[in-house]
Amino acid sequence: MIDYDFWKFWITVANSVGTVLLAVWLFVTNRSRVNTARIDRLEDHTDGRIDKLEDHVNERIVEHDKRLERIEERNKHMPTHEDFKRVHARLDSLSEEYRQLSGEFKGASHTLNLIHEYLLKEGKK
Repeated sequence: MIDYDFWKFWITVANSVGTVLLAVWLFVTNRSRVNTARIDRLEDHTDGRIDKLEDHVNERIVEHDKRLERIEERNKHMPTHEDFKRVHARLDSLSEEYRQLSGEFKGASHTLNLIHEYLLKEGKK
């Protein structure tokens, strides 16, 4: 014969174990869903921030490109090293000519002073 109390006891134990296992499974599953939802929200938020940063960086790069183009355009019209060499050579030649003229004027000034002195001394006689 079948012992109903024996089987009732084991069915109750199995039912209790099954309920505990189901509760643990639901806890883990719900926790996983919550974590997945949080990760998805964080991922969306991070993607949005990264997109904003990319847009900002791209705008700055475009600004710098334009600025660099303006600087390069201005530099095309700037004097080159060769231009400065020619200016320096011209200044050197002007300096030499100035020294020559200065020497000639010193000589002419000395001659004029001698003439002036002669006229003052000889003019009194």
